[in-house]
Parts: sequence; structure tokens; C-alpha cells
Amino acid sequence: APLGGGAAALVPGVMAAGTVMLTGFELADVMGHALLESQGLVAKAGSSPISGVPVAILLGLALKNQPLLALPASLAPGLAFCTKKVLQAGIICVGAKLSVYDVASTGSACVPAVVTAIGSGLVFTTWAASRMGLSMRMGSLIAAGTSICGVTAITAIAPAIAATQAETAVAVATVVAFGTSSMLTYPVLAHNYLPFEFSEQVGLFLGIAIHDTAQVMGAGMTYNEMYDDEVALQWASITKLTRNLFLAAAIPVLVYRNAIAEVAA
Repeated sequence: APLGGGAAALVPGVMAAGTVMLTGFELADVMGHALLESQGLVAKAGSSPISGVPVAILLGLALKNQPLLALPASLAPGLAFCTKKVLQAGIICVGAKLSVYDVASTGSACVPAVVTAIGSGLVFTTWAASRMGLSMRMGSLIAAGTSICGVTAITAIAPAIAATQAETAVAVATVVAFGTSSMLTYPVLAHNYLPFEFSEQVGLFLGIAIHDTAQVMGAGMTYNEMYDDEVALQWASITKLTRNLFLAAAIPVLVYRNAIAEVAA
């Protein structure tokens, strides 16, 4: 059957995104093998010390922001589809690989660390924001995005505390910038520079320290691809999903604090 008008409009952007993804993975493979050969090592078939996930992301960022040639407008619908629907589907696929037992056992084990991280993140970030002269609303948005679930938390809390569009945009940009840099660097940091002895510790770190769900999945997949560690990916995924559950509890707390601050002002 022929594609409908709406579906046909997605094709150029989806193909472009797929091309960038495949190119990124191929570049990672070539660079990884070259790196190993420069050290006198021989790479195993299908393995590379450089992950294709961050390479594809950086390639996409470079193409999007290069000043020489504007991307055709025809790519926009498909790219938007990939960054929302396809990305969400990918997260669901990662979750589908987890058993109910894995979710229950790992989720319960990471709850103390998650609660501590969220609580301390909300308190410290709002305190630091006030010290820097930012509004209580801005501090609450950044605290929610940093401590719970990134952009999703910001967009959920913004209407509840009557945040302006400017405040919401700045909070989103801040969380995305720091979350993306964390996704690209933390897998290597966790493996080479932090004193983790077990895969579970790495997964817990990635699931707590990185902001957005998609960013955590990207970091976990990068770690799994680079170091062949499926356990770390599972723990990162479940830890992040556990963090997301606390959004419902955080909203009334932040709304109450903002209301108190407004009354005091």
C-alpha cells in the first residue's frame, strides 16, 4: 500500500537519522580498531573500545550545528519522529529485556540510594540556586530535572509552580547540556577513574548521576558496548525507572515550597 501523506513526510528525516546512526557506528569501529592497532593490539571481531552511541550523537550534533549548509526543511518531520517516538520505542525495548524479578529485586535494592540522591539533590540545588540569585521557580525546575527525570520532570512541574516560558526554557537547556555531557563521559569515567568493583555499582552510578531517561539508557548502552557488561546496563535502566517513580511525590513538595516562598516574599 502506498504511504499516506503524513507517513511519507517522515521518510527523509528517518532515513537521514538512520544514515547518521550507521555512519557513527562505522566510524566508531574504524577509530576503535585504529586505536588498538596503534598500541600493537588486535581487536576481536565485532568489538571496539569506542562506542558507536556517543559517536553517532556527536556526528548528529555536528551536522545540525555546522554553519556551511542548513539542513533541508523536509528532514524536520522525520527527525522529530525519531527523537520522540523512535527513541521512546527504543527505551521500551530495553525495558522489555528485563524480567519482572530483575525489576523487583534491583528496584528494591536501589531505593535507598535513589531516595538519598533525590532528597539531597532537591535540597542542595534549590539552596544553591537561591545563593546564586535565581528565582525559587528556576531553582525548583533545575532541581527537579537534575534529581528526578530530566526534561520530563521540568515540563511536569512548570505549570504547577506557574513558571514562565523563559524559566522553563533555561532549565531545560541546562539539564540537557549537563545530561548530554554526562552521558558521553560518565561511562569511561566509571570504568577507569572511579573505585567501582562491581557492575551493579556502575549501573547504580549511571542511573542516579545522569538526568534524563534517554541519556541514562545511552550511557548504559555505551558502557555495555565498550566493556561487554549487560549487568551494568540493567542496573542503570532499573535505577533510572525507579527515580522516575518519585516524580509524583516531588511535585507537591516543590509546589508547597514555592507557595511558602511566595508568601514570605
